[in-house]
Amino acid sequence: MKRQHAYPDSVREYVSVLVRLSELEATHSREQLTESDAYAALEERLEDVRPAATEAIDRLSDADAEFLRSYVADLERDSRLV
Repeated sequence: MKRQHAYPDSVREYVSVLVRLSELEATHSREQLTESDAYAALEERLEDVRPAATEAIDRLSDADAEFLRSYVADLERDSRLV
């Protein structure tokens, strides 16, 4: 994501939250995550920023939008709890 600083704030935040969720899922058990208030807050934040990020991605160039949609889909697919 070399050009990520050029992306709208909503897109950067959405990707950041997805990456953080992914990192937590890689290092904690399902039980730990489902009992974590911090993890639940991140999940809520993801849902809050998703609509604005999706709209912003739709307004990007075709190449950037395609890259981000693929990247986000990979993160979501690899998620154990999403």
